[in-house]
Amino acid sequence: DSRGRDRRWSTDPGIHPVEEDFLGPDPAWLRAGPFDVVCCLGNTINLFLEDDRVERLFELASRAVGEGGVLVLDDVPCWCEEWLDPEDWPDGIHRSGTQQLAWVPDAPIFSYRRGTEVDPGARVPGPEERLLRLWSAPELDRLADLHGWTPSRHLEDDLLMVFSRGS
Repeated sequence: DSRGRDRRWSTDPGIHPVEEDFLGPDPAWLRAGPFDVVCCLGNTINLFLEDDRVERLFELASRAVGEGGVLVLDDVPCWCEEWLDPEDWPDGIHRSGTQQLAWVPDAPIFSYRRGTEVDPGARVPGPEERLLRLWSAPELDRLADLHGWTPSRHLEDDLLMVFSRGS
């Protein structure tokens, strides 16, 4: 927020956050730049099911930052191999029984269920469920490269992917 209403994530007075829909029809945040860093927070990237939406994100971010600028994607689960481990997730249900991944057949798209939503009889997402896409690092790197971003650096402990403009 350009008025600095919510500064919980930073106390640095030199940081001036602008919060807005990344891919809105008229992204005013582009006109507020140039920026040193653009952050796509939460699991937003997983809500984009199509390549063209992610490519648009990289394109807009590349217009918003200069040479040496950075794009940070937050909450990118690069540890997805664990989700497919039959020891941890037999039939898509975590061994604790409290979480379930219901996968769309033959696609990296799933719904996430917790607690009472877990349903061993429903192994694919229902029409009312929010779908998420599990993006691979090579897929994201390929789309980033189209708009001049370097391959990502992974900060695995924080589930972050960091892309840079230029060298």
